[in-house]
Amino acid sequence: GKFGPAYLSFFPQHTIQENGKAVVPPIEKRLSYHYHKFGRVIHFNLDSGYLFPYDGQQLDFIKEISAAYPNFIKIASYHNPTFPTCHNNDTSISVQMGLNVWNPVFDAYNFFSVFENHQHTFKKTYPLRGNKPSTVGTIFLGNGNWGADLGGKCTPKKGSVFETIGSYHHFWLVNVSWSQGAVTYSAYNNTGASIITPFQQKISDYINIHTPEKKSRWHH
Repeated sequence: GKFGPAYLSFFPQHTIQENGKAVVPPIEKRLSYHYHKFGRVIHFNLDSGYLFPYDGQQLDFIKEISAAYPNFIKIASYHNPTFPTCHNNDTSISVQMGLNVWNPVFDAYNFFSVFENHQHTFKKTYPLRGNKPSTVGTIFLGNGNWGADLGGKCTPKKGSVFETIGSYHHFWLVNVSWSQGAVTYSAYNNTGASIITPFQQKISDYINIHTPEKKSRWHH
C-alpha cells in the first residue's frame, strides 16, 4: 500500500473530464481501478484489495459502469485470484471477497471473462455462475505467468471449477468478432506454440446488442 501513491504519480491509469476534454487527474484524484473501452468491449482493471477494498466505492463503480454499457462485452483483470491454483492461498481474504462480493456482480452483468494473476501458473476454469460450473458463464483465466520464474513454489490443486491447470510461461490472445458473433481465446507459450485448443463464447449468450446505453458520470 505504501508504494501506491508513488506508482500512481508516475503511471496515471485513467483520465477525468475537464472542460469537455479528457485530462490526467491530479494525484489526489487518481484511482487504482478504472475502465477502458475498445470498440464495444469494456475492460475493467480492478484493485484486489491493495489501495481500495472490494466493496464500497469500487463495487459501486463496477455496477454503475456495467449498467451504463449493457451492450458491451465485459472483461475484467486484477491481481489476487479468486480461484487460486495453489493450495497455499485458497482461504485468503481475496478469495472470500471475490467469491462473495465481485462474482455476484460479474454474474449479474454477464461478464465474459476475468484475468487473474499473482500465482504464476496457467489456468482456465469452466464457465461459472454462482461460483459453480455452468453452460454459460464467466471464465476465469490466469494466473499471470509470462516472464516470471516458474519456481516450483505452487502445489497445484484440483477442483470442480478448473478445466485446465499448468505450469508454463504463457500469454492469452482474445479476438472479438461481431460479424461472427463470437469471442475467441487462444493461449501461447514463450516459443509461440499453442497451449490449448482455442475456444469461443457466443456473444448473444451474454448480451443483447440492441439494448440502448445509459449515460454514466464515470470516465476512463
